[in-house]
Amino acid sequence: MPKFERLQIQPNLWVHSFISFFENSYSQEYSFAGEMHPFWELVYVVEGSIGVTAGERVMELGAHQVIFHKPMEFHRIWSKHGTAPRLIITAFEADGTDMKLLEHSIFQVPFQQQQLLEAAVKEAEKNYDGFQKRAETQDWRAAQMMRLYLELFLQYCVRARRQKPARSWAAGAALYRSAAAYLKAHVRERLTVKEVALQCHTSLSNLKKVFHQYTGEGVIRYFNRLKIAEAERLIKQGYLMQEISDMLSYTTQNYFTIAFKREKGITPTEYKRMQEI
Repeated sequence: MPKFERLQIQPNLWVHSFISFFENSYSQEYSFAGEMHPFWELVYVVEGSIGVTAGERVMELGAHQVIFHKPMEFHRIWSKHGTAPRLIITAFEADGTDMKLLEHSIFQVPFQQQQLLEAAVKEAEKNYDGFQKRAETQDWRAAQMMRLYLELFLQYCVRARRQKPARSWAAGAALYRSAAAYLKAHVRERLTVKEVALQCHTSLSNLKKVFHQYTGEGVIRYFNRLKIAEAERLIKQGYLMQEISDMLSYTTQNYFTIAFKREKGITPTEYKRMQEI
């Protein structure tokens, strides 16, 4: 009996669920308020130009470029250069060691790979009506095709990882990066906007202006988002609520609970119960 040799496949990445998958056109004045969420997001520019805030970075994307936002990375987009951008956006959950290679980079997408995203969008239309999931029975074959197209696209991006990411731009980008990095490094402390401005060697008004330009919100609002993201991580590690409150420099546990619910819509205790299900 002949011996058959098998090529064992070790998955380097895989997609296991979608939150949204759609293509849409936006106005020249479009500006999306920043957000953070616990899953990946892909933004591909079909045509036009957009400005992007991604964590501590500020960039500009043109036609046929794509960026990935890792879970819990603050991100925001807006129209640039008087264009009305058309975008393909998908939010999804994925795992695998190579997903890390998609962080902090912008990829120029060749024609063949553009077709993969376009094909995925067509399949997505069978399960989504724009951003919203269709109410009727889901088309699982279409969902499977979405997953396969997206995974193939991700594999091409992993191979192209050696490309240099687009550089930050505009005079305020360096200040924003510096301030965002400082806030992240001191997330467990209690800070004021004045203290951050002093550390970044700028005026209070200039810091507020730059932060609003690139995040669509104030410095303290952004800092609070970072604190709650850190609180989520600590809850998953099993710390008690009082411990987390102290570690993040909240004045009282009650104030921590209020801040958490304001950001997440549920209390820290409710969030913990959800993780245990």
